[in-house]
Amino acid sequence: METKIYMGGWDSVVWDWMYLMTTEAKTKDGVREYAKIVESYRDEEGKVKKRVIQNLGPIRSEEDRERFEQIVEEYEKGENFVRLNDVTLESCREFGATYAVERLLGEYGIGKLVRKRVTDNDAEFDVWKVLKAMLVKQVLEPSSERETFEWIEEDYARDLDVGQHHLYRALDHLMSEKERIERDLFEKLEEESLLEDTTAFYDLTSSYVEGNACELALYGYSRDHRSDRPQVVLALVMMDVMPVMHEVLPGNTLDKTTLKGLVEDLENNLRVEETVFVADRGLMTGDNMGACEKVGYPYILGVPRRKNEKAEELLRKEVPGGDSQRACEIHWEEVDDATSRYILCLDEETRKDRLETLDEVREEKEKELEELKERYEKSRSGEGRGRPMTENGAMNRVGKILGKSKRLFDFDIDETIEWELDREAWNYERAIAGKFLLVTTTDLTPDKAMEKYKELGTVERAFDKIKNTLDIRPIYHYKPNRVRAHIFLCILGLLIHKIVEKLTGETAETVLKQLRRIHLTELKTPEISRKKLTRLNSRQEEIFEKLDIDAPKELKVQEDLW
Repeated sequence: METKIYMGGWDSVVWDWMYLMTTEAKTKDGVREYAKIVESYRDEEGKVKKRVIQNLGPIRSEEDRERFEQIVEEYEKGENFVRLNDVTLESCREFGATYAVERLLGEYGIGKLVRKRVTDNDAEFDVWKVLKAMLVKQVLEPSSERETFEWIEEDYARDLDVGQHHLYRALDHLMSEKERIERDLFEKLEEESLLEDTTAFYDLTSSYVEGNACELALYGYSRDHRSDRPQVVLALVMMDVMPVMHEVLPGNTLDKTTLKGLVEDLENNLRVEETVFVADRGLMTGDNMGACEKVGYPYILGVPRRKNEKAEELLRKEVPGGDSQRACEIHWEEVDDATSRYILCLDEETRKDRLETLDEVREEKEKELEELKERYEKSRSGEGRGRPMTENGAMNRVGKILGKSKRLFDFDIDETIEWELDREAWNYERAIAGKFLLVTTTDLTPDKAMEKYKELGTVERAFDKIKNTLDIRPIYHYKPNRVRAHIFLCILGLLIHKIVEKLTGETAETVLKQLRRIHLTELKTPEISRKKLTRLNSRQEEIFEKLDIDAPKELKVQEDLW
């Protein structure tokens, strides 16, 4: 239908069905033009009549006039225009961060390779779609599987028809392919130049488990300070701040027994031919050093500062130089065709703080011991209230007072409590303040070896993110493989966080907070339903540019947005 746009007054002749009509009206500011869309039609008697389709409002500028003309043209094409009061907001779901996570999974091929591994099964549902939804939720707002299921039903920007049991079964499929997925991911990260430095940083942490049904959950040294809960141990390898391999071990596993297996997995599963293996002093044993040497991996290991004769000898020495952080080679040994070099490192600022802390701790502990001594003597003489304090009771209280400082004091309990500073232990603590000892088979200079060892802090920060952002704990599963799969999902979430941080130079939390403000809304009128995105601001557009993915566009069909 051809539409002629009429721009005259009431006395003009109407030749077609729809047109823009303007009228004039006097106001206190003078005469003003108003626009409306009018439809011309013939009644049953053939008389030409007209009716107002929509009042458009005042014409204040030529831009208004052009806009109103455009509206008429869009009417002609079949576009509908409704009053604001006729529009209802049916739903509003977070979209921006979900979109970014899913696009990153696609851009870096992570989704494709995981899908490939988990779809070769007899599942009657799309395992990858469920895992993808669980991973998005893990990255955005970690929660239990039950809460994740509710989120999928009510808030997930995609329509996904699954039951809660599908989430648990998806975890089973994920865990069954763990080794192959880790190998595929490692190769993909190298291919995408996200692993420019393949130095392997290794460390362990623990996470407590609720209940006592899981055979993996055992009591051991708790890094969560929850000795009242059984736990599992997480061993993690990171390269270039990316998590590349992990193992979940029984909660009573000793640190020093874990490294050999991880070294073998690096060689056999990830097929790493060259790397420098960096680990903390709890892992420095002859067996572990031998495991690295066997596969040809040079290593940098921290040496225990106590209960190690060599360390106690070498740590007393001075580190020459004037830099606030410095290192020197202080000893070397030939063992099985490998040269082990011992590097003594010093941080002057840490040394200063540690010496001040030692003095404060000594003063505080002696004061508390004096107070306990007074209570004990009164109790033994009958002056105190209640039953007299026994020697064993006093011994336990002394132990609680001293804690880790117990090695600094010699004490005796009989009719009174006596103690004195252990001068040898005290002098040793002052001598090693701010120092640490490394053993390495690399050819790095002492300063470079020290710098590389300090990068081990990236794993500690990753553990902090896993626990406090990705909420690995507490764990409620009782099947060992589901405990492992729950942790694997957290590790994949950590990987997404690290990719975001590497691309943007900002924390993932900051970036995702910005993107979560982008929402997908569903608008309805009596005739139509539309999905609309909230408008992106310049900050959000900048983030998508840094992530090197297209920002979501305003389209009518939701699937077209992805």
